Amino acid sequence: MRPEYIIDTPWYTWDHMTSEKKSIDIEFHEAVYPVRVSIYETIRPGSVIQILAQDSNNNWIQLWVESSQIVPPKSRLFSPPLSHPCDFKTKMLRLVFKDSSRTSSTQVYVMLIGTSDLILPRNPNESLSNLLKRINSMYSQHHDDVHNLTADSKSAHLDIVHLQRNFSEYCVIYKSKRRINYKSNLKHKKCKKAFKEVIPGYVQPLGQRYSRRILSKSYKEPSRCSLSALPDEILLKIFKYLDLVTLCRMNEVNNGRFDILTWDPLLYTRLNMRWIKSDKYMCDIFCYFTPRCKYLQQLDLTGSNFDVNVFVIFLDNCGRRLTHLRLRDCRMDLNPVLLKISETCKNLKELDLSYCHHINDEGFSYLEGLNNLEHINFISTRITTECLCKILQNNQRMHTYTQLLMTAYLDHFLLINTCKKFIWTLLSSLITGWNY
Repeated sequence: MRPEYIIDTPWYTWDHMTSEKKSIDIEFHEAVYPVRVSIYETIRPGSVIQILAQDSNNNWIQLWVESSQIVPPKSRLFSPPLSHPCDFKTKMLRLVFKDSSRTSSTQVYVMLIGTSDLILPRNPNESLSNLLKRINSMYSQHHDDVHNLTADSKSAHLDIVHLQRNFSEYCVIYKSKRRINYKSNLKHKKCKKAFKEVIPGYVQPLGQRYSRRILSKSYKEPSRCSLSALPDEILLKIFKYLDLVTLCRMNEVNNGRFDILTWDPLLYTRLNMRWIKSDKYMCDIFCYFTPRCKYLQQLDLTGSNFDVNVFVIFLDNCGRRLTHLRLRDCRMDLNPVLLKISETCKNLKELDLSYCHHINDEGFSYLEGLNNLEHINFISTRITTECLCKILQNNQRMHTYTQLLMTAYLDHFLLINTCKKFIWTLLSSLITGWNY
């Protein structure tokens, strides 16, 4: 997939349009299959009411039309979900504006993002726009805005970057026999090079090397000894015994059926990602597992380094069934994470924050909103006695407090007098582990 970021389009104002025609035609230097049209609106945002594209027969095809929405009077990056299946190449766009008086003006700056080859979602019942909406929800805090896929400018186009990185998981390349008037499609090597231009250091996933073969009409009868001969129920039971690395490799096998089965969320109830020091690598991991971890229950990130904001989004999508969470020795500001845990992880039973030195009392106070904690490990943290007492009082099922006596910030005399119910358990607490 090769996004064509067209940035040489001039600013357009009402002066470019006649009073009879409130529209502008924009020509780009290369024809692509449209994936997204982004409009930078600096004056009178919301003035664009329709987007059309010209096909190879010079017909104008509607890509988007305005629906009822309230647009605040401030500049924005507007990327509407395209309603028409864009199965044709174009380098001409037409923007239609609301009728307005000559005294008012508007300015827009348009970017067309597209592909050299036609791409289709693997799920035939899902459109490309809906696929991007689903991916967009992993990154954007404004994913509820169904009218604009770039409402959150900080995460603008991260959904497309994610699609590029994980192309073989979401899409296939469609090769049509129909000839068109534009230049021929780029070869496979050029596409691979384009990936590296957009994402430095990108290595093409193994699965993508087979994406063209998936559409082959040739079919071989599976042998009786082949895994492909087994029913889905048996394959899923086998997959449950695989470690994560092997399971991910199964997703890369040239077998569309395996690809679908390895997406089963019941295969991803436990994740162990310990001592991963690259936050960029962790970001890729979170993006990879987010659509798979609907039923995630146990997560171990001991000693790993990650972007807190990315992890918060991951928890927002995958944390509702979480019961066990280890953040031991994570050396970053985890206050936003604890806030999200208090809002989302209501089923949390075991929490390890040992050696997390950058959590302040405000961060720990968020945990007072949890009610199902049974085991906590706060060794070598800055938690205060008052905050700990409130956490204990709100979690009546608590029975293990690993090494709390070694936490220097606690007033143990006050703790004993305030939380008498837990005193004997506290004094007899032992270092315990989690069973995975």
